[in-house]
Amino acid sequence: MNPPYDHYIEPCQLCISRNGATYDKCGWCHDDDTHYRPRDGQYPGDYIRIPEGGYGYPFHAMPHPTRQYYRDGKHLPEMDGITPPDCEPGDADGARSSVAAGEKILEMFNSGARPAWPIEPEKVSQFLTQVTTVEQELAYNPTGLDVTGKVEFRYLTYTLMKVKPEELADIFRQAREFCSEDPADYPANLPRWEQARQSGKANIPVLEVVCHEAFHIIQATTMPVVGMRFDAERRLAMLKLLLVEDFYLDRQGTSEYGNGLYELLEQADPESEIYHPLSRLFGYCCSDIRLISDYAEPITVGINLFDLIEGSAYFFQKLLFQPDYHPDRCPEFAALPPVYTRAWQVFREMDGDDPLDFLIFCHLSLLIGLIVDEDDINQHVLSPLMLFVGLLKIRSELDDFPQRLPPNMPLSRQTIREVLETVGFERNADILLEHLSHRPAAQVWRFVDIAVRVWSTRNRVFDFMKAMGLSRSEYNNFADLAGNMDDARKGFADERRQAVKQTLEQRFPLVGGDILLPLLLAFELDALLILLDVNDLTKQTEFTGLLGTEQVTVERENALLDLTERLDDYLQEKSVFCCAEHGLVAARDIPSCENADSLRHMTENIFQRKLSDLTQFV
Repeated sequence: MNPPYDHYIEPCQLCISRNGATYDKCGWCHDDDTHYRPRDGQYPGDYIRIPEGGYGYPFHAMPHPTRQYYRDGKHLPEMDGITPPDCEPGDADGARSSVAAGEKILEMFNSGARPAWPIEPEKVSQFLTQVTTVEQELAYNPTGLDVTGKVEFRYLTYTLMKVKPEELADIFRQAREFCSEDPADYPANLPRWEQARQSGKANIPVLEVVCHEAFHIIQATTMPVVGMRFDAERRLAMLKLLLVEDFYLDRQGTSEYGNGLYELLEQADPESEIYHPLSRLFGYCCSDIRLISDYAEPITVGINLFDLIEGSAYFFQKLLFQPDYHPDRCPEFAALPPVYTRAWQVFREMDGDDPLDFLIFCHLSLLIGLIVDEDDINQHVLSPLMLFVGLLKIRSELDDFPQRLPPNMPLSRQTIREVLETVGFERNADILLEHLSHRPAAQVWRFVDIAVRVWSTRNRVFDFMKAMGLSRSEYNNFADLAGNMDDARKGFADERRQAVKQTLEQRFPLVGGDILLPLLLAFELDALLILLDVNDLTKQTEFTGLLGTEQVTVERENALLDLTERLDDYLQEKSVFCCAEHGLVAARDIPSCENADSLRHMTENIFQRKLSDLTQFV
């Protein structure tokens, strides 16, 4: 049967769902095949023309209230605003009531449109085995490093080890003395900063670790691939919390000695009120644990995603403070754990030599690459590892960078604006001009050099994608679709990572996109201004909480998740962090502590049940 229409027109719903934040890069309303006419100002984005069948337009089944259908060039007013007959029926009335199509799709996913996954014994057994395997494989004790840090994936914050809190606070205080948001202060601060560096008072080794860990948080908020890893860890932590609520609070259960919280899945009650959300979250977490395992699994040329993530962060921390850093001249590099060195070794084996090129290759591969489970779109995306290896294979072509402005040209504001336009950053020109106009010429030209390399490499990435038969606009569409699928997959309102990104962008407008790497690497003090505050800004970010019922801060939710992790250790009779006074103690000693910050006291206050009643030690 012939479809009753040829095409329809409507405002781009992808842009509406993103509230106009990135509509100028949209692959639908700016694509030659689907662009209809410029926006009228009523909605973000332009109007689009979608042929029958939709070509995969993500919101094809969710009509906009102003959607108009056409056949043989004639308008079909009787069909306006309805669900296309060749699509699955949608909630047309609901769609008419709101133009927020993205929210409608999330509502559909979270309203039970996807059935609950039964918590079957064989699935639980497989899950527990995978959890144990992953925890053993990813365990890492960096005893050989003088100072080290650790990003807690489930918390989206970092901690520093082997440095006392008061010492770290003092290092931060001294470094912040040289960082100013007023660009005019830069010329006076720079020589003072160089003097502090030379005297050792700047404590660069500690600042390197801080910048490394803060860079991970920026990766998580700006790179979908890295963010997926953080989200997976958080969902697993949420699963433990729901199990505590279901078993210990709602049903007043007492578990056997030595059982961890995940093992309570075996006792889930299908009749309990929480079973439906618990079973759905468990279904998501079964995929999450496989995702976490895959990050550490060598997929191609002997490297994995962690190698790109950690390798890029390590080279970032080195190049930030040592622009001429090269691992061949640093014997300690060979002694680092392999996760920091493996990707570089592959880079070297394929005739790469420049650490800055290596960092840019890793950075752009993680920024553009995607990992999608859904079979129907997996064929349309390229993983970061595929992009990284592809760049290595065409590395020689990247040596011919576009001609830049001559280094002896006077650095007037007009000259700097021309530089920004040369490397494709004219959209941020006004903000960047304020940063660059007070900087020494050598630093400005380093910024230009890095920016040109990023710009050139990014274009080669899209050339590589084109060779694979994938257009840039099509790829952007699939990236958006993958993002929507990932949001739905969370199963609960989870705005944390997006909220943190917005917090960072409000504080530092240039924190996202291609401009970030050149900006940080060229100007140490600008980098410190951003990176020293990342952890604190993250902790104070407000977002919709665990179950979407109230606004909480990241710090407050993390405290609850951390308490759940400590409770899990206690139930398994592992060494447990009791309180600030006692630190790590044996699980049997926990119930006797009277301190207000103790696990015993906090559990009884929050969960309203005595810690000693949760399990019986024998």
